[in-house]
Amino acid sequence: MKNQNSNQHFTDRSGEEESKPLLASVSSKTPPSPPEVKRTSRRTREREEATENSNGKAYNNYNAISSTSASTSASTSASISTSQEKLQRDNKWETAVAATSMNTTTNFGICKLFLWVFTILVVGYHLGRAILHSRLVLKPDSNTKGHHQQPTFLSIVNPQSMDYIRIRQHYAQYKQWQQNIGTPMNLLTTLPEDDSSQEPSLWKLQLDKTEMHSPHESLTVSWKHLATLSDAGVPLLQEDDLIALHCTSMSSKVKTMEIATIAQARATSQKHAPDLYRNHLDEWVIPAFPMVRESHCWFAVYSSSAVYNNSNSNSDDETLEEQRYPMLAHSPILEFFLKEMPTHIHLARGDDPTKMIVHFSTVQDGHPLAMYGVGTDVSQKEEGTSTTYHATDMCTAPANETDTGKFIDPGILHTVELTGLVPNTVYSYKVGLTFGQGVVWSDTFIFTSPATTNFFNETAGDNTTYTYLVYGDQGCPSVGWGEGGKWTAAMAAREATAREVHHIGDLSYARGAAHIWDEWLAMVSGSFATKLPLMVAVGNHEYDHTTGGDHGKDPSGLDEVHGFMPSWGNMGDDSGGECGVPTSKHFQMPASSPDSNGVFWYSYDSANVHTIVLSSEHDLASSSVQYQWLEADLSTVNRTITPWVVVELHRPLYCNEALWPDVATGIGMRQEFENLLGWYGVDLVLAGHVHSYFRSCAGLWHSQCNNGGPTHLVVGAAGAMLDNSPSYSQEWAVKNIQGVYGYGRITVHNETWMHFEFVQAGPDDDPHAGDVLDEVWVTHSTKDDSVE
Repeated sequence: MKNQNSNQHFTDRSGEEESKPLLASVSSKTPPSPPEVKRTSRRTREREEATENSNGKAYNNYNAISSTSASTSASTSASISTSQEKLQRDNKWETAVAATSMNTTTNFGICKLFLWVFTILVVGYHLGRAILHSRLVLKPDSNTKGHHQQPTFLSIVNPQSMDYIRIRQHYAQYKQWQQNIGTPMNLLTTLPEDDSSQEPSLWKLQLDKTEMHSPHESLTVSWKHLATLSDAGVPLLQEDDLIALHCTSMSSKVKTMEIATIAQARATSQKHAPDLYRNHLDEWVIPAFPMVRESHCWFAVYSSSAVYNNSNSNSDDETLEEQRYPMLAHSPILEFFLKEMPTHIHLARGDDPTKMIVHFSTVQDGHPLAMYGVGTDVSQKEEGTSTTYHATDMCTAPANETDTGKFIDPGILHTVELTGLVPNTVYSYKVGLTFGQGVVWSDTFIFTSPATTNFFNETAGDNTTYTYLVYGDQGCPSVGWGEGGKWTAAMAAREATAREVHHIGDLSYARGAAHIWDEWLAMVSGSFATKLPLMVAVGNHEYDHTTGGDHGKDPSGLDEVHGFMPSWGNMGDDSGGECGVPTSKHFQMPASSPDSNGVFWYSYDSANVHTIVLSSEHDLASSSVQYQWLEADLSTVNRTITPWVVVELHRPLYCNEALWPDVATGIGMRQEFENLLGWYGVDLVLAGHVHSYFRSCAGLWHSQCNNGGPTHLVVGAAGAMLDNSPSYSQEWAVKNIQGVYGYGRITVHNETWMHFEFVQAGPDDDPHAGDVLDEVWVTHSTKDDSVE
């Protein structure tokens, strides 16, 4: 059956029909004629040759490779800031590294001389690693992948630099302000009743709404009455006075969610809504109010220029007296009607084509349900399961901290498995939560069930293709990178023939700022994830951690204090202490392959493509659990049923940008498992991490083209801050595109040809949004006998 959904418009949660034009692949053109080559699925002869070759070139011994790091890392680090000629000279670094040979020992006839050289190499290795990592540790804002801003709850901006204030930098100030304003425990019950018939009080902040019925609505807070002059000619409100957001669920303790100065609030409004800010200097415009799971919130302004004494003693003893900033004004109560509403709805592939997973979240607990059926019928019913996570589940700070501006309750996370699906068929569905005798339902959405491995035979003669999208490193606007992630999500929703979206790691960039998960999930579910399965890999910003992972906290099953920390890698604490917990709770990936590991490594079939998702943040050495799983999975692939094998992981094995810690990490990973990719005939390797686009030559294996290996693609420009690092020339580097947001579109034509396109992302009014900036026809790789 053909895809019945390819030309339908998607209806979002509000019921408004998507009016943007659908995007179409240019892959409808006829693929090239198949090459006249004979493909061997296992290539036993090549495996033996590769093993012999790798021994001669030190591909199986990274210690020998790393021994040159002392001299090379120093020169390559300096090359970034020196002339282009010096950079080109340093470009030979990787080639020199690869050419180092363990067989050097044969050049020495005296054991003493060998030991002397070995000692120098070991010392040089450690010095080189120290120099290499100094770029990461001593310069956290340099061209590395581990250091990004984590905005506060309302994304407060520094008035001087107009940059986002980081949670960790702001934390000490938060604590001081919190102590000075105290905890207004009784404020909610003492607020006066609002009367719309009366003029607002001079001392009251104003809100443009007092109710919120959906997540991430806009909100404007006004203090223009307080911006006037007093009788003495002094402004009633000073730039360093404080404005705070307090929330409660009536029966729970009042929480202070955010504190900022008036100057910071103005700067934040100017950054987020510059057009509105020009005419409304005394307002705080919040374009998307973050998801809160309390029932009531309000704003209050406190004077920082005066204090009052608050005695906690009922006697004449004044020793317990505390100083507090006095409250100048407060807003009306903002009430939220979100407790039962299903939010953050997103799909994922099940274990086989007859299943689909639906994820959603609610504020309150209840019994999750889904109704679904073919076409517009939603008479089939499935029940689901629920879970959540707490700050104490995370490995380390800031993710496990609960003070002002830190951990935000994710709500209750629900998973429902839709079963008995007819493959390649359009379904409607809705999700809900039972409360007593009633159910609160979501809107109704549509999806097309997965295609079987017999997809092309079933649709023979219809000129059918199978299309899916791939990208990594997205994030969302509140992280401070602009609208790139939102553009990519919106364009994915308009892809007319897409059947899946594959996100290759670095999803939200929350890094311990839990409200960023809410914003990112709302962004993807509000665009494409309710109709297209979202398949994810973990990146460094989902998993990397340096402590706290023991005693079962690490959801990948690694019972060690720290995560994977190889000597050649630049792994750190890039998840902000999350260590994979939010990712593993928000997503359930297929477990169709024996011994797969949740979101960390798994595989599944789509049409005639076997997709393998790996974790570049875990060990892939031959003795590791992940390596053994990968080899077992590759060995069981039936290339008659799924002739295409695609591997996805976050960090690239090959890239040609001068990000030397990442280059070294890629080399280290190649020593661990690149041979498996060649031995088992993997066709394509997809990665992110580097925030640009890169394509290698075909058949890349051991840094040689046409050598029987896969084509390597880096698609890490989905929304994160784009890279501008210089590139270094390599024979295997074919294409590098920087400074442009975009995603990959893969169209499978048959068992012989696959077409890849890099598509530019942009806003609706960008005439270049949707342009194909690079494309390549991929066929099964064979070894050129002329390649040694």
